[in-house]
Amino acid sequence: MPIDLIFPADGRGIHLRCSGDLVARDFLAINTRLKASKRPLEAICYALVDETQVTSLNLSSNDLKSMVDSELLLAPSIAPGALVAVVSPQPEVFRITRLWRVFALKVGWETMAFHAIPEAWLRAAVKRKYDIPAEALSPYVSD
Repeated sequence: MPIDLIFPADGRGIHLRCSGDLVARDFLAINTRLKASKRPLEAICYALVDETQVTSLNLSSNDLKSMVDSELLLAPSIAPGALVAVVSPQPEVFRITRLWRVFALKVGWETMAFHAIPEAWLRAAVKRKYDIPAEALSPYVSD
């Protein structure tokens, strides 16, 4: 799969490990899997979207709108104002990620785009927003 869905042991987040050439249906499929998941999603307060292995991100404005519409349906199932950190080191992928952030404002998530894994930022933000100690979170799963 172009996007691996990983549930860290802490039960508080999700990691999406993306690779290859991605299109809107890849992200829509993940949202569908999350909504159909048997896992309790209400404890999810952060997502780390790792696009370091993405070779291309082929998304139009309409695709971004569709993705956000899907995220609006998912948002009530998880913690209010969830944190979403997207890692996009490639310039073109980073540009599209920043555009998605504009569309995603209406979802109510706190989103950030990074060029490298922002583990320290994510841990500090989870502590600030949800008062969950950094040591309670699982480390980023990279393999």
